[in-house]
Amino acid sequence: MLWVNLIYLIPPLIVVFTTHYGVPETGILHRNPLIRLPEFAAGILLYTFYAQQRDAGRSMSPSRQLLALLGVAASIAAALFLLGRGHAWYYLLHDGLLLPGAVDAGLRGRAVG
Repeated sequence: MLWVNLIYLIPPLIVVFTTHYGVPETGILHRNPLIRLPEFAAGILLYTFYAQQRDAGRSMSPSRQLLALLGVAASIAAALFLLGRGHAWYYLLHDGLLLPGAVDAGLRGRAVG
């Protein structure tokens, strides 16, 4: 999953290093379905894990709930810290830097048999 995230970060890195955040560039980053594909695939993957656990009648243990909550809280804290550092971080956060945290929190939330 890490290599998918690294590929997902290529377009925003190109925009950050080569443009002045104009309307065409930001529009492509936010609305082009090919650029959004890794995020969509991660959502499908997480739902598949969720559906398997739900169908098996399993739920998250309290320790896994805490780990998932801490993972989400750490991602939010990192995002808030980075957003105060300028416009470049907004595009990087929106287009890929938060994806590993979301996937990690989702996978930690999987119940153990």
